[in-house]
Amino acid sequence: LLRSVPMALASRALTKLDRSSISLGKVWTARSYTVAFWFKLNAATSGHWGSVLHIGDSNADRNPGVWTVPSKMKLYFETAFERGTSAACYGREDLVKGKWTHVAIVVDRHTMRVYYNSEVVCQVKKETLAAGRQHKTFYYADRWSGPSHGAIEGMQYSHSAWTPDMIAQLRQ
Repeated sequence: LLRSVPMALASRALTKLDRSSISLGKVWTARSYTVAFWFKLNAATSGHWGSVLHIGDSNADRNPGVWTVPSKMKLYFETAFERGTSAACYGREDLVKGKWTHVAIVVDRHTMRVYYNSEVVCQVKKETLAAGRQHKTFYYADRWSGPSHGAIEGMQYSHSAWTPDMIAQLRQ
């Protein structure tokens, strides 16, 4: 299944998110896409949002953005839609400290779904289309927020909305 999906970016390297931002270069954003990665949160941030990843050239430009919630073991997801709107949600489950979780963000034109270990943990549907069709900078730990206290590994970015079966295959 995944061999037929064009990958815009893939990084297998383990990256600790405890310092300044790391730019992975530019990617071409699309109206439908998938961002999938393994994430391990080692501690909650104290009083500030902790950036995990961010595709965009400004703080408000999120295609998507992922942050840890201040003082909690929870993730927040946001992606830009047309006409200055966005879709945002919190993962309904807390992450287990020090345990790897497979995270997938799937945007399919009007809908954003977030998966933890192949299970949907939040979903938002919009009337407008997802923003896309632009070159954007891909960051681990963006320049506008403090870093999360975690690590990211096995990053994949695709210009297509993966199915639940494709996401489950990544965990095998």
